[in-house]
Amino acid sequence: MIFSILVFFIPVMIGYALEIRMYSWGCLISFLCGIYAYRYYKNIKEKEQNKKIKNLVLFSVTSICSCYIHYYGILTAGLINLILLIYLIKNRKEVKKDLIQFLVVALVQVLLYVPWLLYLAMQIQHVHGGYWITLDPIKTPIDILSFHFRAFELDNSIYTILGVIIASLLYIYLGIRTYKYKKANEDIKPMKLGFGIYFGVILIAVLVTIVIWRPILTSRYLLIMTGMYIFGLAYMLGKEKNKILLSVVLISIVMLGTFTSVRYINENYDETNLSAYNYIKENIRDDDIFIYTYFGNCGVMSVKFPENTHILICSNGWQREEKAYSAYAPAMKMKFKDENDNFDWNFLKDFKGRIWLVGDTDSWIIDEFPKEKTRVLKDTKKIETKYHNYVYQIKLIEKF
Repeated sequence: MIFSILVFFIPVMIGYALEIRMYSWGCLISFLCGIYAYRYYKNIKEKEQNKKIKNLVLFSVTSICSCYIHYYGILTAGLINLILLIYLIKNRKEVKKDLIQFLVVALVQVLLYVPWLLYLAMQIQHVHGGYWITLDPIKTPIDILSFHFRAFELDNSIYTILGVIIASLLYIYLGIRTYKYKKANEDIKPMKLGFGIYFGVILIAVLVTIVIWRPILTSRYLLIMTGMYIFGLAYMLGKEKNKILLSVVLISIVMLGTFTSVRYINENYDETNLSAYNYIKENIRDDDIFIYTYFGNCGVMSVKFPENTHILICSNGWQREEKAYSAYAPAMKMKFKDENDNFDWNFLKDFKGRIWLVGDTDSWIIDEFPKEKTRVLKDTKKIETKYHNYVYQIKLIEKF
């Protein structure tokens, strides 16, 4: 029961409340990868030949799927494969046949991932110099350690404060219990597997960050390994004999998860989120075009009005690659500023018709749009929404 609550409640609620399906699927697949790896290890130890092959196949399938879902899935699956390989090599005299089988499976995994290596290299090249992830010597460790017990963003809200406090107390509890079990020579390998993989991936991300001097560690990516975190935590809680302490821990986790989910559901489905859409819908025409300075606004409206043309003006940075938002094509098109952050409006020289200028907190597009041969149909209207605190500054003009 404890295991089921922790495994399904937290990742599903977080994933669906925040509408980030990639992360919730990644959490499930990487979790299954770890589970089947552990079952395979147990089968070898207990010489269960029939179950061993089945779990090896299931492990290899979930492993390669984890690699394709997210780059932290690569790190997770890679670390799990490495742990198994080290174990088999270390005990090669007793498990020589198993080592050979595993090497074959590992080779198949590599071959199956080869088709994506080219795209991986291209993506690394395209985002070079435009990484959006930042590191802070104080905030980042707090963010990483408390992520699963607070709101999605690290802020000054009561959710964050409670999350940090509960996370700190939980780590103290786990440290004390680990010391106690080790002193009593109790087997806690499932806990070591779960937390070892989870924090091992974090360590790898830190090392990669140091080597390439580009931060790749951010808390949202931890959702990919959440299943392994829950696996280790659930095992330790399952060994807890103090029912009162156990109840306090579980109730705290469920309450925080519920509060956080409710908060984000309210944010995602607040009525203000439709204000900009409703305003434009009342006045839009089929041949209107939109020009934006911020992808968030452009992404929302290009989905709401797919028959119109939406043009996103991109500054220098991580969104310079034209394929970055290809999922929104053909409605969304991209235009780029030059290296000096100047923009050429000549692409509109032959256009005649109505244009929706949509800025965000910065209204430069409205202030700097050429005034020649234009007239204002609707002056600037500022609309604030709760969804990611998006701000729409909307102005309707006609070019003739």
